[in-house]
Amino acid sequence: MGTLYMQGFGIESFVMQTKKLTSFSKLQSTTALVFISIVGIAMSIIAYFYLTKLEKKLLQSEFEKDANTFIASLEREIAIDLAELESTWGLYVASDFVSRDEFNLFTTPIVEKHKSIQALEWVPRIRHKDRSEYVNKAREDGFSSFEIKELDDQQQLVTAEKRETYYPIYYVEPFAGNEYALGYDLASDPVRNATIQQSAETGEMLATKAVKLVQETKGATAILVFKPFYPQKDNTAVEISVDTLLGFVLGVYRVDQLFEQALNYYPLNNIEALFLDVSAPKGDKIIYSYNMNNETGVSETEITEGISPENELTYTYNIKVANQAFKLWFKPAPGYLANIRNYIPLMVLAIGLIFTLLVSAYMRFLMSREEHIKQVVQRRTIELSDEIIERKLVEVQLEESATELKGKNEELENDLVLARELQQAFVLTDFPSYPEGVALNESQVRYGRIYIPSGAVGGDYMDIRRLSEHKIGVFMGDVSGHGLRAALVVSSLRGLFEQLSDIADNPGDFITKLNKSFSSIFQLNERFMFVSCFYCVLDFENKEISFTNAGHPSPFIMHSNKSEVDDLTGDQDIHGPAVGLTPNNVYKTGKLPMQDGDVIFLYTDGIYEAHNENGEEYEFERLKDSLKRHAELPPHDILVAMLNDVKAFSHRSEFEDDVCMLALGFNIEKSLVPA
Repeated sequence: MGTLYMQGFGIESFVMQTKKLTSFSKLQSTTALVFISIVGIAMSIIAYFYLTKLEKKLLQSEFEKDANTFIASLEREIAIDLAELESTWGLYVASDFVSRDEFNLFTTPIVEKHKSIQALEWVPRIRHKDRSEYVNKAREDGFSSFEIKELDDQQQLVTAEKRETYYPIYYVEPFAGNEYALGYDLASDPVRNATIQQSAETGEMLATKAVKLVQETKGATAILVFKPFYPQKDNTAVEISVDTLLGFVLGVYRVDQLFEQALNYYPLNNIEALFLDVSAPKGDKIIYSYNMNNETGVSETEITEGISPENELTYTYNIKVANQAFKLWFKPAPGYLANIRNYIPLMVLAIGLIFTLLVSAYMRFLMSREEHIKQVVQRRTIELSDEIIERKLVEVQLEESATELKGKNEELENDLVLARELQQAFVLTDFPSYPEGVALNESQVRYGRIYIPSGAVGGDYMDIRRLSEHKIGVFMGDVSGHGLRAALVVSSLRGLFEQLSDIADNPGDFITKLNKSFSSIFQLNERFMFVSCFYCVLDFENKEISFTNAGHPSPFIMHSNKSEVDDLTGDQDIHGPAVGLTPNNVYKTGKLPMQDGDVIFLYTDGIYEAHNENGEEYEFERLKDSLKRHAELPPHDILVAMLNDVKAFSHRSEFEDDVCMLALGFNIEKSLVPA
């Protein structure tokens, strides 16, 4: 646009000069030509320098755009890899113990899908007194030559010397390519040990500087990310310290593999790149180079301090892996500028000079040029008119699309309303009494239930059904995630409950079979789904409650002869992972005597994770205190009072997660004769 303006201005000036020259003398014409030549040369030079500066800005902007697009791809790859590390850590949170086979089963699909992950590993904290036990267990798992090892002065793995604590690589997936690292004591290396100690003390996920892997012979560098794991209670670490640390879930990421995966999404065409560890000693900061010539043209200091050579295109960017800062440095390869550089400045200079030298000849054709310009303006006017018409058509199409989109949104909202109505139709309202046929107010068990979905539809599910003349099954589950997808999983659970009703009188067998069926369905889907659930059977003939737990918050029980609220499961080891995590898990059944006057409270995490304006959660202790205060009320009134306590604490009338609560009150001294 600026060039067109300058040309138009030059033509207009030229026309004016031509009209004056027709009445000038020869001397005057010569003077005018000299003046025009000087002005033309000066304007050409000024335009050249201006456009050269503008071109450099445009090239820098385009270069940074290409670099930032690749950076976004690299940061996306890092974020996905760290999320998979968090997911593996979640396996330990959801399980009481993770065996080598369970670890491999869980992590194998992850490392196969994400090629930038060199390995996912379990690194336990082992005291010296337990060293032999861990070594023997690994050998029993099939690694007959397993030892806790360290590198000697010749960088060869040897049996680790005696020390108070070891952090060996105990589980590793994939094993192929990482065999050499199995048993390596990470604490024997100062760099790794510094990160281990800091992560253990703070409880934070931390990354090392760039390190050489013991299993690599080609000198490839990698970044290790440690996620500490401590003893858990209700999915929360009991205490964060080195002494309570159980171990680390460790992710190993090779820098070259991270680059390769990021390049799959956005290749760096004719761009050179360096990956630097700014905290490394001088001379060792450059840890990976891509597409680089032997000579970068700048020093390591200039790169790390972000100093760009004059008239050179470069770009630096600070990138983080967990807490660790690194630097990316980009420089265009010779072919890059050849692909995008334009020669407009040189062309403007050349045209300006030629125009000035040929001005006299150009004056002869002034009239024809003027006519030509008129034709160009007329043609451009027609083109602009066509463009305006086209834009109007586009505006009409956009309005039609907006109307159509609005209709689609209304249709979707109506579908969600219908889905909510259908889900509400399945919400439990008809409770089975005991003995069968008596009114609920005369039943030996009385019920109270509250279900509040956080959205149009929810992912919590409860079911109470009669299993036989003397047995009633009670189920409560919480599907991972929210919204329509979780609601569809709830529908699947309801169907599976119907299919497996013939074994529903044994909680352990029932949940074991439910887990296998659920896993076989949702393993066909790439989206990872699981369900935490608690299931119990009320046996009125034997005055007994049998139960099992699959990763669900433990229910509470308030005994009529005690003033405290206890966990229903007590010390019984019946807790298993959530349904859908490990397809072949076998769940155990616990038992508890049924006593007159007892109150059992089942719930999902939405009620105790409610928080106030300060971000403080309601938590289990407040939930227990609330149950204790209202235990004398009828079951439904207990739940209403507890819900009001939570709302008063949070100062909110709505919840961010689904809320599902169920209260069972026993009055087993009631008559066994139906009304």
